[in-house]
Amino acid sequence: MMTSLNRSLPDAGGEWRDVTDGLRPHPQLLWRHLRHKSRGRFLQHASSMRDTHRHRMPPSSVARIAQAQASGLLRIVKGHFHKALKTARGTTVTYRPSGGSEPVRLEVSHALNCCGFRRLSLPTQNRLMQSMPDGGFARADELKLGLGFDQHEALIESHGRSAERIFGIGPRIRGASWEITAGPNLREQAARLAELQLGIPGLSISDACRDIR
Repeated sequence: MMTSLNRSLPDAGGEWRDVTDGLRPHPQLLWRHLRHKSRGRFLQHASSMRDTHRHRMPPSSVARIAQAQASGLLRIVKGHFHKALKTARGTTVTYRPSGGSEPVRLEVSHALNCCGFRRLSLPTQNRLMQSMPDGGFARADELKLGLGFDQHEALIESHGRSAERIFGIGPRIRGASWEITAGPNLREQAARLAELQLGIPGLSISDACRDIR
């Protein structure tokens, strides 16, 4: 869809940024209307490209990166990450360069994981996340983006029933809503959840917080 819009926008005097900005308020709606197979294809083929267009840098940051590259302080390589192992001298990172077939080892003093969110993997060292599936209180969503939640942000228990008293908000419900990290998205979700729990239609966020206190 974005590709088709990008191709037609120049004739209307627009550009790709207009498409990206126009879709910003609607990621949850679009995600929930995708079938499971389409969601998987998006994650595999388009999510990285979408993120680089959605989360753009200011020109000042671009200039600093270009300066660091020109001076040799920064080198950017593109590839597929395999693993990172801690060593006595730092960290050994193994990756396969894009277009290459053989892995490359890179010795560094420090390694920072800037790959974004991690998919839920079980078993995990997080005791809470481990105990919930083990105790039958939760299960991972189909794409392993996090725990499973229904359309009302209620946690889905291991046997498939929606929990009555456990709800999620923010990145934890990524599997059900995809992008749920921006301030406006969180405010809307909090108000919707408060309205559902308190049974008061049209409840504002300030009213919900006052009543809960």
